[in-house]
Amino acid sequence: MLMAGENPTVAITQIVDHPVLTQAYHGTVAGLKENGYIEGKNLHIIYENAQGDTQRAERIARDFVALKPDVMVAISTPSAQVLMHADRTAEIPLVFSAVTDPLSAKLVPTLKQPGGFVTGVYDMPPVAAKVKIMRELLPQLKTLGVLYNPDEINSVHMIDELKTAGYFLKIIEAPVKSDTDITVSTKTLLGKVDAIYVPADNTVVAQIDKVLALTMENKIPLFASEHGSVEKGALVALAYDQYEVGRATGAIVAQILGGKRPGDIDVVKLSHPDLYINTATAQKLNIQIPDKMIKSAAKLVN
Repeated sequence: MLMAGENPTVAITQIVDHPVLTQAYHGTVAGLKENGYIEGKNLHIIYENAQGDTQRAERIARDFVALKPDVMVAISTPSAQVLMHADRTAEIPLVFSAVTDPLSAKLVPTLKQPGGFVTGVYDMPPVAAKVKIMRELLPQLKTLGVLYNPDEINSVHMIDELKTAGYFLKIIEAPVKSDTDITVSTKTLLGKVDAIYVPADNTVVAQIDKVLALTMENKIPLFASEHGSVEKGALVALAYDQYEVGRATGAIVAQILGGKRPGDIDVVKLSHPDLYINTATAQKLNIQIPDKMIKSAAKLVN
């Protein structure tokens, strides 16, 4: 409990350093500021990045719990799972952000008033809508390669959803267990697939430049799950703005700092994802983007 005149402490961690998760971090800070909590004025923020290292993530989690901040924020599913495990005894309020499916990840038992000490913001994308976009752009699409880390539960769930929504597609999975696997795994798909899809997978997205170098060289369309990859060269993404995800996260943290219990706060999902299109990539791949899709895009990269 805060003493009179004492500023609250919020400890934030993310699993790896890539622009999408970093936007969620900056959005969280902005969301706190919008709700009256300003770093350096009436709020102390501690920030740690695990740099993709699981052992480092576990060490950060232990340090956070020992520190006993007023609220902890975990950006990404792996960070949230590690932090929740370390926090089971202390039950320091924990808010997750940029998590694909908090139910499959066992972060909360229900999305409405989850109880306990955990709540947050999730960004499960509409997989069926993504498949529809793929078919609109590539009517000949029959075989889809998927790059993902099987250790990330959010990615595994996305693959299951993809198999249901794209039941008419042949799905070829290419596991990426670590950064060193990315090139080899991508090469196993070359010549076998009509396009490649990357879910919101922290391991793969952190190495997306290597994937794009191979897909562009071999003229294979790459469909992404976050707009940062589209800005780098992926063809299309239907994704939530992670800065806005972060703002919603900051608003939840502010409620907890104001005295509300995490378990009484519903898990939040933004109302709709945005469409991002790289028109320069479409031109290089000789893919015609329908006018209605162009008009509905939140951002065009050219």
